[in-house]
Formats: sequence, C-alpha cells, structure tokens
Amino acid sequence: MARSPISRLDTGWLLVIAGAVLVGSVVLIPALEDLERTRFERDKLLAMDSQGRERIRRQARYLAALERGEEGLVRSLALDQMRLVPQGRTAVLEPPPPGPVDIFAPLEPSPVTLREVRPADSLLARMSRSDRLRPWLLGLGGLMMLVGVLPQGRTREAA
Repeated sequence: MARSPISRLDTGWLLVIAGAVLVGSVVLIPALEDLERTRFERDKLLAMDSQGRERIRRQARYLAALERGEEGLVRSLALDQMRLVPQGRTAVLEPPPPGPVDIFAPLEPSPVTLREVRPADSLLARMSRSDRLRPWLLGLGGLMMLVGVLPQGRTREAA
C-alpha cells in the first residue's frame, strides 16, 4: 500500500521552526527595544548639541555686533534696558513696561521636541520582557527544537 505524501512529512520540522521562532523572538524583542531606546537617547543628545551650537552661534553674532558698536543694537539696548531715548527724538513705539526686559529671548533657539519611544504591547513582547517568564520561554523553545530533531518512531507496515 502506497503512503500518501502528507504521511511522509516529518512533523518534527514544525516543532523545530516553532521553537526557533519562539527563542528568536524572546531574544530579539528586548534587544530591539533597547536599540530603539538607545537611538532615542542618541537623537536627544544630538538635538541638544545642535541647539547648543545654534545658541553659541547666535550669541557670538550678538557679541560681535555689540563690540562693533552697531548703532541700532546700542539704541535698542538703551531703550530696552535703561529706558533712554536719544536727545531730540521720541520713541515711535511705546516703551516697554517697567521691569526687567529679556534681551536674551531672541538669542535662544526654538526647543526641539522628540517623540518618546513606546515599547510593543503584544502578549509575546510583554512575556519576553518579563524576567520571570523569559527563562521558561527560552526553555520551552529549546525543548520544542529538541523534540523536533528527535527521530520519529516508524511503524512497520504489514506485508
């Protein structure tokens, strides 16, 4: 009697594949999340560095203009900081309200916003993050692969 093609399929390969997928996912999901967090931290530090460089560039430009004694900047500072208007002139705009005036606001670059990294929220991801369940999942995956590679018991066919 001829055996059907499906009966010749070694079902152990299904266990080997499933075990390898389980072990791979338990190892790779936390590693991928660590990589994403590290990339986020890198991007945050690069943004902070870029913002600091921009701040230094703006302040250096402001200082150079102040050292050159640019007339517009000196008048603006005199009006803003000391409420002084040059003799023989009147202020076109209302003088600022009494109290300190922040001259550094234009020197500050706009803040950078980054999107926070969110970990995957699947059952497998939660289980692979759990320190209590991860060893059991690794053991189960290893057991599945071991059982999958064991030879199948063959039955003798009646002649």
